[in-house]
Amino acid sequence: MKKFNTNENLLIVRIELKDKISDSIVFTVNGYEINKKDEEQFTLGLIEENGIIKLKQLKSIIKNIPIPGSILIKNQNGLKIYKYPKITFNNEEETKAITFMLIGEKGVGKTTLINSFINFILGIQFDDDFRYKIIIESNKQNINLNQEINIYNIASHGNYPPFKIIDTPGFDFTKGIKINLNINELIKEKLDNEIDKINAICFVEKSNISNLTIYQKYIFDNIIGLFGNDIFENFIFIMTYFDKSGIPLKDVLLESNFNSIIKLVKEPWYLKFNNSAFFEYDENNELIKFLWKLGMKSFEEFYKKLLSLTSKSTTLTKELLSNKNLLISSVQQLKLEINLGLKKINNIKQLLIKIEKEKDINELNKNYIIDIDIPYITKIDLKKGEYQITCLRCNHACLYPCYYTEENKRNCPIFKKDYCTVCPYRCHFSLHNNVLFRLEVKTKKEKKIIEDIKKKYDESKENIIRYQKKKNYH
Repeated sequence: MKKFNTNENLLIVRIELKDKISDSIVFTVNGYEINKKDEEQFTLGLIEENGIIKLKQLKSIIKNIPIPGSILIKNQNGLKIYKYPKITFNNEEETKAITFMLIGEKGVGKTTLINSFINFILGIQFDDDFRYKIIIESNKQNINLNQEINIYNIASHGNYPPFKIIDTPGFDFTKGIKINLNINELIKEKLDNEIDKINAICFVEKSNISNLTIYQKYIFDNIIGLFGNDIFENFIFIMTYFDKSGIPLKDVLLESNFNSIIKLVKEPWYLKFNNSAFFEYDENNELIKFLWKLGMKSFEEFYKKLLSLTSKSTTLTKELLSNKNLLISSVQQLKLEINLGLKKINNIKQLLIKIEKEKDINELNKNYIIDIDIPYITKIDLKKGEYQITCLRCNHACLYPCYYTEENKRNCPIFKKDYCTVCPYRCHFSLHNNVLFRLEVKTKKEKKIIEDIKKKYDESKENIIRYQKKKNYH
């Protein structure tokens, strides 16, 4: 343990402990804060009467103060809560920043995890009379309703590098699959447009979960499918609300389909957290003090884990998403064409059945009217912000849904070097329009006269024979 002589002053202490004392820390003597410019005038002998002072003793004269730019917003459980300032990184900070994404359902503790992490980075002690929050709970409900992905920057403090936290909306499995899949799309869009590198993908879930629902498996399968194989080793499973009862979730994941992914994750593949004491204060409550120490230890392990992970470029992930979008677009176009073809085949079958029934009918009934299903294409208006990219030359639906405006369609992943990779003639992007509707095949009843149908049937039969002769010729 580091020891100081009583003739050393507070400035020497600050220099010696520069890796442990951030700029937001001040020294206090008998409750009075010492200005940094006066630290050289105060020797430890003036503060303590003992001959040698240990680092542990220094804690009594070290005090955290709120950093510049933070705003006092409320008092909570005997603590002053300060809003952590909004930070904008320069290019150097962007390069140095450790970036991690948090993914999980609503109510698993992602907000508390982020707010607690900031206090860990800023070196807040249990006895400090204030805490920081970067997410204020009163605004969180609106954030969830808007289903936005929020990015929080944490500046470098003390010996810690800058951090970039990507906070995704919480999945709500009571709302159904469609709304939750929209979060997948938001993550996909954020990765495609704003994130160039990432250090960790953190899946957050309560540690006491004893089974995964079908919805949870479906959503997380889709999330994992967003990332390239090279990022799997950077996954972290964060298990919150940990207590002495154990971690049922660990065994659940090991026995699920995620086991194949876990084998690719760099050890340790999971971390356990209990952040319940970060915003509680009672100097006489030993349980709260214990949980505070437990929480700090968890963040030390988390920080160590982040440092061990090599930052990964999202280039492969972006290529994966681009190819996936092209595949989805092609499948949707093929589905439209197949549905139309199947309905035509079904229409012909109906005709043949009815012709067979009617062929022995009296001559007087030769104009008998029957109902048949006729396929037709209908227009469906799209939601606000959705488009379908259509090639005007090929009359081909190249991509749905598309979230690029008409002005920005050139950036759409279906265009490679300004030319479409989907439409039949691979046309230039300028020959494409972002339309506000899509087409869908439906059927309607239509009355037909058997005599007319029979004529068409005979013509098609002649055509089949003619085509068969051509086939045999070739």
